Amino acid sequence: MSMLWALIFYYQKSFHYAITSDALIFDHKFLFSRDHRRVLYDRISEVIEERNPLGVMLGFSTISILTDTGVGLAEETIGMGVGATLPGTSQNDSDSTTAAAGKSWIRRIVGLMTYQRTVTKVMPDPKYCFYSIRNWKFTKRTIDELHKKHSSSSLLSDLKDSMTQSNND
Repeated sequence: MSMLWALIFYYQKSFHYAITSDALIFDHKFLFSRDHRRVLYDRISEVIEERNPLGVMLGFSTISILTDTGVGLAEETIGMGVGATLPGTSQNDSDSTTAAAGKSWIRRIVGLMTYQRTVTKVMPDPKYCFYSIRNWKFTKRTIDELHKKHSSSSLLSDLKDSMTQSNND
């Protein structure tokens, strides 16, 4: 049992994050695996801060970084997927029109209940986000400032300012 607790503690301490002037760095080293990801600020499309009730009470939050390549997003299948036909709903040639119509409605309802669809949603993975970190306000503010500094919108505003100044001179 103590070996299990030691592995859990080691796994929790195996995630490392860094905010540099050029990129965000996510590093994960656990046992025999290693994962390293560097996300440039101009590739970031959205920064999402998520807090659950426990995080509010204990003062931590998760900051997910979404990129235009899909990092930070995951696909999830939603639906019941029964896939079996209800007894007595198969259509026979001897069924009357009323019985066939009733079975048709039952099949449609079962079809709606078993309909599966795939949705894309934000799934915080400790390998690709700042997962349950303290001092999250400072981290989010820093990421937002560096993202704004490196984004093309800031370059456009700088160009506009320089053109306005040159016209005034």
